[in-house]
Amino acid sequence: MTVRSSTAALHRSEIGLGSDRVFRYLVDTVRDYAIFLLDRGGHVATWNPGAQRIKQYTADEITGKHFSIFYPAADRESGKPQMELAVATQTGRFEDEGWRVRKDGTQFWANAIIMRVNDDAGKHIGFGKITRDLTDRKHLIDQLNQHARELELRIAEREQTNAELEAFSYSVSHDLRAPLRAIGGFSEALREDYADKLDETGIGYVSEIVAAAGRMNQLVQDLLDYGRLGRMELKIQAVSLSHAVGKALQQLGEDPAKITIEIGTPGFVLAHEPTLLQVISNLISNALKFHYKDVEPQVRIWSATQPDRKTLRLFVRDNGIGIAAHHHERIFQVFERLHDRESYPGTGIGLAIVKRAIERMGGSCGLQSALGEGSTFWIELPLYVSPK
Repeated sequence: MTVRSSTAALHRSEIGLGSDRVFRYLVDTVRDYAIFLLDRGGHVATWNPGAQRIKQYTADEITGKHFSIFYPAADRESGKPQMELAVATQTGRFEDEGWRVRKDGTQFWANAIIMRVNDDAGKHIGFGKITRDLTDRKHLIDQLNQHARELELRIAEREQTNAELEAFSYSVSHDLRAPLRAIGGFSEALREDYADKLDETGIGYVSEIVAAAGRMNQLVQDLLDYGRLGRMELKIQAVSLSHAVGKALQQLGEDPAKITIEIGTPGFVLAHEPTLLQVISNLISNALKFHYKDVEPQVRIWSATQPDRKTLRLFVRDNGIGIAAHHHERIFQVFERLHDRESYPGTGIGLAIVKRAIERMGGSCGLQSALGEGSTFWIELPLYVSPK
């Protein structure tokens, strides 16, 4: 059978396209899809306007040509077009996405479906083919995949860097403990045992050494605590907020008269108790520390449920110096200080520990503050609901 006779047979056959004028009208008016017929050998038998728009050939130019003309050279050499026809012949259908070639040689990304066509007697007489240009979607997906790969790489690099920094800080911190203890111990001994041999200036120098060793020891301890939070496994369980606050105050040894506590009911959260105690201690310490020198510090602690999120939020409010809005994010970072050490002592790690600890326990933290108007720090953790 020649190509032309095959084409004529396809036109004359009762396959729905020639006899159904409505369907024929739809095929002829569709421009987003290339819809055409192939004879059994894979030669183009019909051509719609959508095919001309996508592939750029007119019906006269392409009719009778083998459909492999639409494939890149590598696909033609590998026999891909013939393979697709073979699958469609055997199974009735073949679908694929890949690069195709237009008349001008440019390529586009196509979704292509090939369907076996039979006549009324069930004899195989050709194929129906539908092609859609998905180049824009392909480029978008490729860009998204590239961004995803870059993001994964950056996350992996950051995790590696964080792990190395934590290991470094842990190692350095441990290595520093011994000489710090020696400096502090010998300085104390010098001050106690040789005070009569030192003048006032010498005693002052020794006192500065003792104080500096103490500050350094606290910094090392805070670094250890911060690094440990990134590595240790936290056993989450039901913890009473009122109990945790009371225990934190007991550890701090603060005057209860300075602090008002209003823990509501229910007052249980899902947390790691030792870590939660450290968080609350850090917040209370800050609330009592950052106040004007002529003002007695007052701290209010209360809780409130967040029903829409099934969480419990603990607030720590002070009457201190406050924090400007543009510093709200910064103060939760490691070594961030807004004031000199002489005015308000500290290591600059306390709030970083709070943030990391709360996030490790599946919660969040934040603050509401303005300069000169005090601060309200809050932590939010999953609410514990007792099984009935």
